[in-house]
Amino acid sequence: MTARWALISLVMAVVLTIGAFVVLSFSHSKEVKQFVHSTLFLPGGPNLVRNGIFEGGNVAGTQDEPLSGGKANCKELCGGSSALDNWQVFRQPEAGTQSCASAKDAVCWGPVPNGLGISTPNNPGNKPARLIDLTGFFGRPPEQYGELRQTIENTQPGAEYELSFAMGTSSLFPPKKSAGKVAFYAVNVDAVGSDLGHRVFTSEPNVPDVSHWETQTMRFKATDTAVTLEFAGSGSPGSGEIPPTIDGGDYVGIYNVVLQKVCFFIEAIVLGCP
Repeated sequence: MTARWALISLVMAVVLTIGAFVVLSFSHSKEVKQFVHSTLFLPGGPNLVRNGIFEGGNVAGTQDEPLSGGKANCKELCGGSSALDNWQVFRQPEAGTQSCASAKDAVCWGPVPNGLGISTPNNPGNKPARLIDLTGFFGRPPEQYGELRQTIENTQPGAEYELSFAMGTSSLFPPKKSAGKVAFYAVNVDAVGSDLGHRVFTSEPNVPDVSHWETQTMRFKATDTAVTLEFAGSGSPGSGEIPPTIDGGDYVGIYNVVLQKVCFFIEAIVLGCP
């Protein structure tokens, strides 16, 4: 019985593949071709991002990078910080070498669950975890939010990759706006060494829940043997311009950064895109 179903599955896969290639060959719709391509070619294999859920690093507060206290109780990481394993930390705008003397509170590295009620996605047991708040702890204009970078070595020029991450917002920290402007938070994404270009992912304007997450996914082809991933916080004019409080001023979270190679679906399932 097992062999029979295996044969049926193989035949169905072959029929699906042939049909999909026919659609790709004769369809003039870009959307149809993209849909068929994303169905036939899937991400597989290990996550190439190290410390993508931000668990690794020195979580203890120091004089230069203290714990914020209060309900958030996050660690205020400086630009140039070495506390977060595998990631480079910056505070915008970037100008020369950053340090705690020149770029304090670039991002806030916080535990979940926390006193604010913000949790991480896909964590039904509410297990201890950590996330990054790209706005830092104290309120400030969006052009001064933080940024994370990580370089992925040994990428294959011409190969396709899929990048995804969870973007967090909260009803506790709605984005502010100037008169007549739309309010939003955003994460700006670049993948230097690829054809991705500059991507901007904006939040929903008014989220109803304390812990709201949206998974953002994109694909690109590597153009170099190393790709540097960059995630920078941003927002509408007016955000950040409130007096700092013990619970911080703004919030745009990032969690579960995943990068995988993309290949034909049978190869992805069986071999994991070698």
